[in-house]
This record gives sequence, C-alpha cells and structure tokens, in this order.
Amino acid sequence: FQKISFLKKESPQEFIEKVKIKIQSYVLQRTYSFPYNMKDFQHHVIKKIIENHKENDFLENSSIEQQVLALEDKKKNLQKNIDDLNNQILILENQNEELGSYIKQQGYYPLILKGNEKEFYKGEQRDLLLYLLKEELKNNHNQKQQQIIHTILEQNPPVGNRNRYLTDIFNLLVNEGLSKKSIDTLSRYGIILNHTGKHPTTTFFNDSRYTMTFSSTPSDLNVGRQYYRQIRKLFF
Repeated sequence: FQKISFLKKESPQEFIEKVKIKIQSYVLQRTYSFPYNMKDFQHHVIKKIIENHKENDFLENSSIEQQVLALEDKKKNLQKNIDDLNNQILILENQNEELGSYIKQQGYYPLILKGNEKEFYKGEQRDLLLYLLKEELKNNHNQKQQQIIHTILEQNPPVGNRNRYLTDIFNLLVNEGLSKKSIDTLSRYGIILNHTGKHPTTTFFNDSRYTMTFSSTPSDLNVGRQYYRQIRKLFF
C-alpha cells in the first residue's frame, strides 16, 4: 500500500476498493471463464438462455415427432382392423343373403303342407311326424329310404313338448295313480276327467273326438302304467 499508494497517490479507501475489484474479478473468472464485467456477463447469460431454449425446442420437437409417428402407426393398425371388419361384414352379408334365399325356397317348396287340424300344444304335429319317422327308420330296411328319413331328421329337430308331456304323465300316474293331485296336474296337459257317469271319463283338450274311460275300481297294481298306455295310444 505504501509503495503503490505513494506512486499513484491513492487513498487507503481507494486502494481497498481496487483490491476488492481485483479479487472479485479473479473469482468470477474462475466461475465464468472470462474477465468479469456486467456487459459480458449479460451477453454470456443471454447466450446460455438461447442455447438452452434451442436445445429444449429440439428435444420437445423430437418428442412430438415420436408421438406423431406412434399415432400414425396406431392409425394404420386401426385402419387395418376396420378393413378386416368390413371384409367380415361383407362375408356375413353374403352368407345371410344365401341363407335368406335358402329359407325362402324352403317356404315356397315345403316338404309337406300343414292341414287344418288344430294343435293342442306347441309343436304337436311336428313332434308327432318326427316321432313316426324315427319309428319308421328303426323298422325300414330300404337303404335309400333310410337315408332320406335320416337327412330329414337331421335337418328338423323336434320342439320336444310331446316327449316332455308323456314323461311327466307317466311319472305322475305311476307314482300317484288317479289321486286328486294327479287329476289336477293332468288337466294341465289337456286330460280333464269327468265323473258324471259310472266310470270317470276324459276328453283330450275338451275335444269329443278323443275320449277315454277309466276303471272306477282298478285292482291291478300296474293300473298307472295301464292308464299311461291308454293315454299315449289315444291322445299322443
């Protein structure tokens, strides 16, 4: 201080300020790698901001491009699925049209014509005809006729009410006989008993063409089976 201040005629305070500036400049040079002054510092910061902004823009643009590519791939896959579904729709429409034509032809040219006889329960005539064809198939030994009957049976499943009714009636009569419970239940199947005469009689669905008489004092242990056989023979 004595030597320098003497030559430059600096006061102690001026000297201290100069030393502080030198020290600050040295420290900042180590931090920023250039001599410190406010102008250069501002330029340096602005440059860094611009570089960071450009780098962020690049990264953001790259991310957006990747997302766009991923969406494009997804769009292609979805479009492929749509094309596949459209092809399936066309195939199904063609099949539906063919089936419609087949059904229409079946309607125009039925194998047999249904008569005017009223059905007592759903599928009565269909189930009866199919049952008769099955019985014929068992006894017929003509191969050509067997094949025709077999094909008809394959294409025409029964409704199933006939077999169900007969099974229920059989179980009821074998287990209950002509008890009050069985009489009430039989009426659901169109077998309605009338006790006005000497022997109870029944008509099938109140149709006088189909009448059956029961024994008033049955003694056979198998009376339920006998009643069932009569009902099946006369009504089903």
